[in-house]
Amino acid sequence: MLIGFAIFTGATFNLAKYAVHYFSPASAAAWRFGIAALVMVLILGLQKQIKSKTIKIHWKMYTLLGIIGIFGFNAFFFLGMQYTSPLNGALIMGTNPLVTALFAYFILKNPTTKQQMLGISFALVGVILVLTQGSLEIIQTLSISKGDLLILAGNLCWALYGVLGRKYLKGSSSMETTTYTMIVGSLCLVILRKPIQRQQIRLNLWNKDT
Repeated sequence: MLIGFAIFTGATFNLAKYAVHYFSPASAAAWRFGIAALVMVLILGLQKQIKSKTIKIHWKMYTLLGIIGIFGFNAFFFLGMQYTSPLNGALIMGTNPLVTALFAYFILKNPTTKQQMLGISFALVGVILVLTQGSLEIIQTLSISKGDLLILAGNLCWALYGVLGRKYLKGSSSMETTTYTMIVGSLCLVILRKPIQRQQIRLNLWNKDT
């Protein structure tokens, strides 16, 4: 299952780069999590885990995490993939364990073990080796693009989503949290998608006129 997770996660960056050639970032993200939210609701219903009491207790945090983790992450991610390569996107998101560990330390007061620090150090060394192609001279020529910064912002949103969920949603199962935050996030993405489409239509009309 872990190998399957790695395959699907790795494919995300290449597929996202392909998708933004045909859809706006907001449309791609809205379709992605709109469909996922419907599937999750179906699964939750089949498992008979839809509980109105849980929703009433945690709806504020579901809304906040949906905006940060689903809407924020995907908006930045798909927008960033327009301006950077799948490799850069994957490498930046590869630092997510480090960012999550830092948020957990400051927000959850979780101590960082020596094993965790060792694993994070190896991950960072791997990212640096890939970026520099094993040559320290390349560091002088490296430049951070607009897309890289947007992916980094998405990375921060995703890490914050995980840490805040652990702190404030202890009475909610992982299935419930994932489903309800997906619903909120996908609705926000749909709302964002409409004004972007209208703006794109105006831009296309203006280009035809000129």
